[in-house]
Amino acid sequence: MVTMGADRHEFRALPLKQYELVLQNAQQVLDSLLRQPPRPWLCFGDVVRDLGRQASVLSQQAAACRLQRAFRRHAQRFAAKAANGTDDVAVAMDALPAVAKPPTVRQKPPTPPSAPCISAPCISAPCISA
Repeated sequence: MVTMGADRHEFRALPLKQYELVLQNAQQVLDSLLRQPPRPWLCFGDVVRDLGRQASVLSQQAAACRLQRAFRRHAQRFAAKAANGTDDVAVAMDALPAVAKPPTVRQKPPTPPSAPCISAPCISAPCISA
């Protein structure tokens, strides 16, 4: 069976410095396109859209990785505290009352009765003068 040369090529990651240089070049190209007067068409529209989508996905993946890393550190600290015998959670739970009381509901103060209008003449009922 004859195989093409693509099977022999393995994916190798570029050094980070080379990635940085390529991304800086792409940034300069996009900046120069933005400096041109607006036109009804987009030069290399598919490439620009794909680049934007890929940049967004890469940013989201990095944020998710940072969140996972922070959660793992938090879980490790919590497990270390529990293993050392400092059960802050158990102490905190013991401090809570057995039956929680519902929060007190703040009621509005009663509104005072409105004073009779003296300046306007009474239409519906005869006015009582003192």
